[in-house]
Amino acid sequence: MTSGINDYYYNPRKNGMDWSTLNFFNIDTAIAASLNNKELMYPPGTQWSYSNINYMLLTEVIENVSGQRFSEFAKERLFEPLNMTNTIVNDDIFQVIPNRVNGYNYRDQENTSGLIESGYLRYTGTGFLQINRNSPHYGGSGVYTTMNDLKKWIVNFQTKTFGGQEFYDMMHKTMEFKHDKSNDALGLVFGDFNGHKIVWYEGGDWGFSSYMMRFPQNDLTIICMSNLGTGNSRYYATQIIDILLEDKIVELE
Repeated sequence: MTSGINDYYYNPRKNGMDWSTLNFFNIDTAIAASLNNKELMYPPGTQWSYSNINYMLLTEVIENVSGQRFSEFAKERLFEPLNMTNTIVNDDIFQVIPNRVNGYNYRDQENTSGLIESGYLRYTGTGFLQINRNSPHYGGSGVYTTMNDLKKWIVNFQTKTFGGQEFYDMMHKTMEFKHDKSNDALGLVFGDFNGHKIVWYEGGDWGFSSYMMRFPQNDLTIICMSNLGTGNSRYYATQIIDILLEDKIVELE
């Protein structure tokens, strides 16, 4: 997150359309838009800013080195060894995903005003909006999984059966740059919860919310996933651990 490359949605698309997930675009469209901007936001390493494009570029490196689609690479090298049989990288909007859950947002003024202005929707109405993911971009998103499969991923942090200690240490490695943020590892963030060390990550998209917090000293992980845009998974994950601690179901070192 220190590359300084503009994320794709800061830049115009060649066809003039916006970056709504309702308007089809793929990883190539996004990368082209970012790299078309020849100016970096800042010299690499001097600032921190979240950027999906960094993840997308990493998938391009993997595809070029491996000679595989990133979705196939992830399936063969990550998901299958962990027996995560219900986890995929979705790079095809026409792919049939068994038991797939759609995302939703409230059909209120905040969520409908832009849709009406863009011509996608004619009226606000009541109830919910069903969110369709029409853009199969990946790298910074696009992983479909289940709670049972995520459990297998988390358990491996404890057993280190896949990848061993070397893989574990690499994923948790932090680096120093010319900015103050130094708690980022490789797709993980070190933090603190009421004085206890945690490793966490948060994800969200239009119609979805997810959060994971792991207490590495206790082999305890709380995961919350919601198919509602305002699901606020981070809040509910912290509420769960508060209840577990208050009722003395778990104790933290």
